[in-house]
Amino acid sequence: MDIKQKIENLIGCDPYVKMLHRDFEKEIQIDYEASEYYRKYRLPSGEPLSEKKQIEYLTKAQILNTIVRKTSVRTRLTKAKLWQQISEDINTLDKLRFPHNLPSNPRSLQRVTKKYKTEGYESLVHKGFGNANTRKITQDVGEWLIAMYALPIKMSIPEIHTIYNQRRKEKGWCKISESAIKAFIFTPENEKIWTVGRHGKSVYRADFGHKMKKDKSQWFPNCWWAIDGTKLDWVHYYDNTIKMAAKLKIDPVIDVFSEKILGYSYSETEDHTDHFKAIKMAVNNSHARPYLFTHDRQSAHTSARMQELYKNLVARQGGTTYPHKARRHSNPVEQIFLRFQKQVLNKMWFSDKQSVTSKTHDSRPNMEFISENKHHLKSKEELLAAFEFCVNKWNSMKHPHFEMSRDEVYQQEAPMSESISFSDQIQMFWIEETTPLPYRQDGIRLTVNKKKYLFEVYDNDGKVDTDFRFKNVGAKLIIRYDPQELDNFVQLYKLNSKGEKVFVATAEPKRGHESIPVLMEEGAKALIMQDEAVQDIEYQRDSQKLEEIRKRTGVTPENLIEEQELMIKLGGSAPKYERSIAESESFLDQL
Repeated sequence: MDIKQKIENLIGCDPYVKMLHRDFEKEIQIDYEASEYYRKYRLPSGEPLSEKKQIEYLTKAQILNTIVRKTSVRTRLTKAKLWQQISEDINTLDKLRFPHNLPSNPRSLQRVTKKYKTEGYESLVHKGFGNANTRKITQDVGEWLIAMYALPIKMSIPEIHTIYNQRRKEKGWCKISESAIKAFIFTPENEKIWTVGRHGKSVYRADFGHKMKKDKSQWFPNCWWAIDGTKLDWVHYYDNTIKMAAKLKIDPVIDVFSEKILGYSYSETEDHTDHFKAIKMAVNNSHARPYLFTHDRQSAHTSARMQELYKNLVARQGGTTYPHKARRHSNPVEQIFLRFQKQVLNKMWFSDKQSVTSKTHDSRPNMEFISENKHHLKSKEELLAAFEFCVNKWNSMKHPHFEMSRDEVYQQEAPMSESISFSDQIQMFWIEETTPLPYRQDGIRLTVNKKKYLFEVYDNDGKVDTDFRFKNVGAKLIIRYDPQELDNFVQLYKLNSKGEKVFVATAEPKRGHESIPVLMEEGAKALIMQDEAVQDIEYQRDSQKLEEIRKRTGVTPENLIEEQELMIKLGGSAPKYERSIAESESFLDQL
């Protein structure tokens, strides 16, 4: 093998021929206009061209620009030989430097060049690129498709395609496929529009709403507390046909910085008493005021009594409270509690995970297992101890952003803090009824959490306070109470002439009496007689007071009778002087 053959094998062609073709390569010029055109080009779907496609189309445009220049200059070559040479020139270009897919056949290359001269840069974009079917979706068709898919009845693509075919001839629309409709509907800009109508504002915000980033660099313990009630996904014993249920709710108060659960309430409801109990536990555990306290817009939070509590709870220097914005991702409790649920609560064997309707199998409970062991299920009261265990476990676990537990993060020194005194707690955690209630014959009634209470005022000896009853039966009083002390006592206030609250008395739950002798406890009969005697005592007291008033005023039933008898006897015609003498004598006779 000679040297020439070795060189040809190495470079893949005749080196002398390659030198001839280099002249074509040198004539290729950068086309800045084409570069800008393909950079701004948008497909029917609205998407830009990929960088790879932009380079390919730009290269083809620059090569075709060179071909147009060469074919516009006179030459001794025939037209066929000229195109043959140009074809050979293009075929020898380095594909790494000049990536293109121009045809190698001279006739085909000539047709492409002719079309390029007529249509320009647009002619190089593949007609099927970006789904040619979407080109048939005009503005009016596109808007109709979006409007149909946005309907809240949530029709499927095949259903819309069927309706489209029924109407297209009447409307003069082109035939399109289901895949073309789907490609159009699910472009990002269209998806945002139909989501508003199809799924609503909350889904739109969850999927497309702009999210802000919180700067947490200056946060510290008790900087921000948040409360939010949620279902407790635990199965417990319940007196129904299947002997089990998951009806409990939990209302946690969380220190957002440390993620420590400071307090909670545990019940089948989520009313203001649950919020009250959770906050009271948080204060008892922290002995501090938060600088920010947030809650949701549930009516129990927005009630006057709870708003007053929240305002008294936050720090007096710079403290703020407000509700989370509706349907926004501004509630940190939801995010923290979700991790608490996944990492701790759902690990208990009686957890119902995220309910039987959850999409993933790992998020559903094994109901067969729970049903087989339902005789081991805990009562609602027993679950409270289990929840307390889980809270302690969560608080002692490592914080996701610190090399220490949540308890340890919470104990870190804060740049500012405001403690809450015992007297402040007493003042804060007494709820005051906003509407005065009447103190009736049997006492004063109060309804809390749909439970009715009846209270009565007793004296220091445990007897019904008849002096209080004398002044206040029939009066309207304001009740202040601690929801956790309703079985012990409440406080009663009245408004003075200036509208100021004045303490009146402490009332206790009204005692009941057993009427069946065999069931009576020792001393019960004496207590019954003592309470029964109240009526007689009060009647004798009030009768005596009336007699004393009658004596002082002379206004008595007997006087009334004598006056009327005298008027009848005299026919009302006696002179004033005679009537006064008769009346004075009648009055003196009674002394």
